[in-house]
Amino acid sequence: MAQTKDDNELEILEKEIKDFRTMFKTTCYGESIDQTLGLRDQWLESISKLTDKWSKRLKEGDLMVNRFQEYTNELNQKNKSIEEKQEKLSEVLSSIKDGEEQNVDLMDAVQELKEKLIRKGETKSKATEEKLERLSRVEKAFKERTGLEIRKTSGKNDIYIHIFV
Repeated sequence: MAQTKDDNELEILEKEIKDFRTMFKTTCYGESIDQTLGLRDQWLESISKLTDKWSKRLKEGDLMVNRFQEYTNELNQKNKSIEEKQEKLSEVLSSIKDGEEQNVDLMDAVQELKEKLIRKGETKSKATEEKLERLSRVEKAFKERTGLEIRKTSGKNDIYIHIFV
């Protein structure tokens, strides 16, 4: 019997130790576990909020990078267009300058031709005057010597008639 008493006492002692251990854990560790779990929940919540916030900022940053690339591409296209237009403009300006040079050259040539024409006209008019003068002398001489006058008739065919004076 003594042994059953000892076994019962041992079981009671073990039970009381377990109860004390459980009570000690719940009183000592319970509060710290609750605090740790509360801190863990707060940490997870703040991490999820920060993740959402930074994912939104990352999306905004990606959008800004895309817009920047679009604007850069657009500017490059406009710069190419401007360069092409400047090349065309320089070609047009050079053709205008060439045209002006040709115009000046043509004006000089026309002026030279006018001067030549004036000189030829003066030369022809002098030659014509000399011929008319000779003709009038010959006509006077012909009238005086033959007594005939030469007249031109009007009509389809120009006919010269000799008339006695």
